[in-house]
Amino acid sequence: RKQGSMAPKAMSKDEAEAAARKLQDENLKLKTTTNEEEDRLKRMSTKMQKMESEVKELQKKVSGTAPKLPPKFVGHPEVERLEASVRERERANEVVRRQLLIMKHSPAAPSKARR
Repeated sequence: RKQGSMAPKAMSKDEAEAAARKLQDENLKLKTTTNEEEDRLKRMSTKMQKMESEVKELQKKVSGTAPKLPPKFVGHPEVERLEASVRERERANEVVRRQLLIMKHSPAAPSKARR
């Protein structure tokens, strides 16, 4: 027998049928896995769209809540300090809201038994 020979080995009819069945089984498994992954992607996409929608709704609620000041208070140092404080707290609040949404829509972590 020569080393490096690329000639295919002759197969009997039974071996060829067995190889064909094996390939069909592998193909079926791959199709099943592909379908499962596509379904999983669709579910994740739906969850993501729902989360984005909730974030937009929260942003609408937050952006329209600040009352407008009368002109005599605009530019007053104390008002500017308070407005900056409100903006800072709104940003922190938004971060917490996003974290809450992420936690709400993420799968539950397995709980560990306490000793």
